Amino acid sequence: MKISEQRVTCKCGHVFEAELVTDAPIAVAVASMKSVRCPKCGSQDIGLGGSYNDAPPLTASILDRASWWRERGEVGTSSLTIWCAFTAGVITPHRDFCYPLDPDDFRRCKLLLDLLPEWRADFSKVVERFSWFKPFADRWQSFEVLYAEESPKNLCPKLYDLMQLARKEADAIRYPKRADARNQKRSPVEPPRR
Repeated sequence: MKISEQRVTCKCGHVFEAELVTDAPIAVAVASMKSVRCPKCGSQDIGLGGSYNDAPPLTASILDRASWWRERGEVGTSSLTIWCAFTAGVITPHRDFCYPLDPDDFRRCKLLLDLLPEWRADFSKVVERFSWFKPFADRWQSFEVLYAEESPKNLCPKLYDLMQLARKEADAIRYPKRADARNQKRSPVEPPRR
């Protein structure tokens, strides 16, 4: 068994750190989650994850904002990939890098870039570090427009479709052998010679 600090959000909106038992039999882990109460309102109606609302202002240094986001922002694999591209000299335990897979991943990336708009203006750094991110960097402004249009409805089908197109292109760059194998499977087979 292992006890770890996990970020949780109460239905009242309060975000806090809770000690949860992980890497244990499922019954023990579930009992650990059920025992957590919100320190603000006492409710047990909580969910894992969430972000704090005490972000530093845009006038704070880039280092301060980037550090706050890493510790207290909504961190996902794709947003952490962007963070790692801009903080290349910083040691990070992150080993899995990826582009945003769906509109919720995109939302987390957008939150990071809203906090650090300087990074949004210099997406070439992400492409320098992760060349396969280029199809996403090239379409980022279109993603933002579609997200603004579709997210109020809680459905983002156009954004998702455009992301899937970028994903195919990114995978062709990142995994060229896979793309070649797929193309070979699709090529017509010559009839046997007599």
